[in-house]
Amino acid sequence: TADADTRSIVGSHKSSNGAATLSRSYPIANGSYVVNMLFAEAFGGACAGGARVMDIAVEGVPVYASFDPFIQSLTLNGGLDGGCGSLIVRSAVTTVSDGTLDLTFTDVTGDAMVSALEVIEYTPECALDADCDDTNICTIDTCNAIGVCEYDGAGVVDSDGDGVCDDADNCINTQNAGQADADADGNGDACDVCPNDGL
Repeated sequence: TADADTRSIVGSHKSSNGAATLSRSYPIANGSYVVNMLFAEAFGGACAGGARVMDIAVEGVPVYASFDPFIQSLTLNGGLDGGCGSLIVRSAVTTVSDGTLDLTFTDVTGDAMVSALEVIEYTPECALDADCDDTNICTIDTCNAIGVCEYDGAGVVDSDGDGVCDDADNCINTQNAGQADADADGNGDACDVCPNDGL
């Protein structure tokens, strides 16, 4: 154990003796966690694409389908690194409610394996969309499934504070909530020097 809210489980595990699934359960306090799963293909017979493929589930929820550690490691560093012996990490956020963290690695091809695990206590930054309010009326603020705030339209603002976002405001720096544009030239009357000339 590294500290109070981090647990490292080191050691290579793989399914064997005809078992189709590598299952691991670890006692842990109820709460939310990030589970980091580390893979390093060290068996020469599996150092090829498709030799070891698995489905991964955390707390009964599928998180990676047809995961091939060898193939995935080949994408490291733009393809300059990877392959046999190269470390690759896959992560998942989960919530434990029964005092036990359950992980399953199911064989698709070859024997499922994992080289090491790291479990880190995770504190979501939000529970509801309202928790993500950034006071910017121009963004759609949402709390996603793992408790992270997302802001659709981030970067768009209402410069003049008239309740109309800049990307739709016909007078960005002059308040004109009604967006009146008598000559329909795209410049609101409030900031159009000649509001009736059509130019």
